[in-house]
Amino acid sequence: MVLTTPYDKSRAHPAALVRERYGISNMKLFRACFAREWLLMKRNSFVYIFKTTQPTIMSTIAFTVFFRTEMKVGQLQDGGKFFGALFFSLINVMFIGMAELAMTVSKLPVVYKQRDFLFFPAWAYALPIWLLKIPV
Repeated sequence: MVLTTPYDKSRAHPAALVRERYGISNMKLFRACFAREWLLMKRNSFVYIFKTTQPTIMSTIAFTVFFRTEMKVGQLQDGGKFFGALFFSLINVMFIGMAELAMTVSKLPVVYKQRDFLFFPAWAYALPIWLLKIPV
């Protein structure tokens, strides 16, 4: 047999040839990545409990600052109070998210290696993380 002739797939057994890129269905890939991310969140439960408690305490402090603020409609000074509260909350959420950044960067080499070996597609890894981080 010469290498220039293409391989005849019709002569091979159907179970011998790979027909899909990944070994299992998309739903099973999603469930496996979801279970893995849930397990990782349970292992780092202290971090997520702290990340839930910290915004609660900070929002209580911010609530007491703006508790008796009266904002009448159509005054320029009230816009400053409103944008001050928005800026404070935005900066607060941004700094709370910084703790997650280091954990995400430390997981990247493993993710790239598993993706390159066709363990799962990128969406099956990213979607469970996104869904599980909504409450946090």
